[in-house]
Amino acid sequence: MAVHAVTSSTSLSGDPSTSTLSRVTRLVLAVLFLLALTLALSGVLHAIEAPAENERMKAQKGRVEELREVILERFFDFLIPANQSPLYYSKSNDACRRGDCAACFSYGQEVDRFAQETDAMNWYGQQRWLELQNNTSYEGLFAGQRIYVDTQHPVSHFLNATHQCTEHEITKSVFKCVPICHLQQPTVTQVSACALAKSSPLNPVQYNAACLTSSPDCPNCHLLRRKLTDLRNEALDDSLDPNGEGKMQTAALYVLFKKEVESYTDTKSWTFASSVYFSTTILSTIGYGNFTPEEPRSQIIIMIFGVPMIAAFGVALKLMSLLIVDNFADSLINMWKKVRARIRPRPNLTRRRDILSAWRGILEKHGIDLSSGQRSFAALRPSLLEIMDRVGATDQIVRGRGQFLNYAFEQFDENQNGMLDEFESVGLVMEMRSRVNHNEILLDQRLKFYIGLGMTMVLYFGASVLFWHLESSNHWTFLQSLYFVFITLTTIGLGDFTPSPNFSSYTAWYCVTLVGLGLFAFCLNNVSSLFESTIHEVMATHKFKQTTLRMASMLDSVRIMSMSKYSQNEQRDESNNEEEASKRELPKITSKTASSIRLEQHKSREAPPPLKPLLEIIP
Repeated sequence: MAVHAVTSSTSLSGDPSTSTLSRVTRLVLAVLFLLALTLALSGVLHAIEAPAENERMKAQKGRVEELREVILERFFDFLIPANQSPLYYSKSNDACRRGDCAACFSYGQEVDRFAQETDAMNWYGQQRWLELQNNTSYEGLFAGQRIYVDTQHPVSHFLNATHQCTEHEITKSVFKCVPICHLQQPTVTQVSACALAKSSPLNPVQYNAACLTSSPDCPNCHLLRRKLTDLRNEALDDSLDPNGEGKMQTAALYVLFKKEVESYTDTKSWTFASSVYFSTTILSTIGYGNFTPEEPRSQIIIMIFGVPMIAAFGVALKLMSLLIVDNFADSLINMWKKVRARIRPRPNLTRRRDILSAWRGILEKHGIDLSSGQRSFAALRPSLLEIMDRVGATDQIVRGRGQFLNYAFEQFDENQNGMLDEFESVGLVMEMRSRVNHNEILLDQRLKFYIGLGMTMVLYFGASVLFWHLESSNHWTFLQSLYFVFITLTTIGLGDFTPSPNFSSYTAWYCVTLVGLGLFAFCLNNVSSLFESTIHEVMATHKFKQTTLRMASMLDSVRIMSMSKYSQNEQRDESNNEEEASKRELPKITSKTASSIRLEQHKSREAPPPLKPLLEIIP
């Protein structure tokens, strides 16, 4: 799963309002298209998956009911006849005989077998009671134990097809209508608390019989003490297992069946709201996977809708980032620049002609005339530092500008003699302004990254606190909420933690996902831009020598053009004054290289052309 990268783009339109309006229009169209696709996919999935889910849940519910009523109750004896209560035999109160289990047994009542036998013999008569005892195989499972009756469960009856007791059966001494009360079943957690931490090698699943007592912490757990004689470790002889550790305990089987019953939930996954949530996980590429389509038709439709939905979401995310996050960051940066400009004004020399004019003025101020010859670095250093301040190459913009100045001077010194002429100094000054422009762009990118990172952190921790509160019913810790928001915003989407299927959790999830993905993508975009700019800067530093050589070649061309213009002026003077023209005999500039021109100037001690023609050539 991947995060949609947001690429920043600069509008070609000169009017910012036109650019913003165009972005708003495209954002609205992208959102409407995305919303239409999402609702269409949600409706189709709901129509296909909901009926199939109902059938599956119906079958699963039947299976759970069978486990609960047949396996757990009858096989593990979580039932008690009402005639085990003395109140069943009361002649003045027939509530117990009519099936009111709460009237038969109080919660946590201790069953007294002998008192019940006396009451039963008085009710049925001694001879009849002995006959009934032989037929019901009463084993005294409840004698001397506290029982906890499940009064919420409907009562059952013996020997009556209609499950209704007739008035004759209630009032007369017959054994045809005995209400069967359901006992409260302990949970898996309650039974598992009695599991032995260090089990026997004869049986790795053992429970402490002393722990399995009927109490509020483990109601009716005494029924799980029994061991199954027919289900045992057949590799053991009785002599090797005197304590019966190799026999399977009923508690172990009970936990297996009870887990399946407890894992059942009647919550439907494919409601329309859940279908919209599922469609959103597709378009955002989060894909938790906590529920998935099982019908082949749904899977085909997802493959059809998936690509346009992801593409539309990427466009909407990009436009939202540019329109909201980027514009907000630009506003903050502009405000910061205005405040900084008031506190510490900065020069605004950006045009080449203005920079060259300022450079000429600084040279005149320091009494340096490069037209008369080259100057050393020590002589030019104060002037270079001053022009750096004028073009904005301060320590805050160009870090280590002294080192940069030394390195740049060496690179622009074409002859490597520690001297710069007029043309080389101009190239060095223009390189300063280029470095300032580059560093200002990097500074804006860093500020945007810090602003986006701050907004993302605020959203991240705010959303974590929000989901910590919303998912308190699921016992989420704050760390788990932090983990869930991180997995969501990075679109990793492991699916071990997902929002609850309710209105408040879904609403919060939609808001956090849409806004958070935009902020996260904005930060990633700025990180990639900063990384790319840093790589380019490093490459430019290593290739600085080749760049300066190409610039020196360009300066040679400029020098040739200037000297050609200078020679043309001299030729016009020669036509007016033939005597002076014959003395000077200016060589043809266009047929010589820049190096030969410099050599000729040195030999003839002739002054190079003034700076004014250079200002006319460079716009």
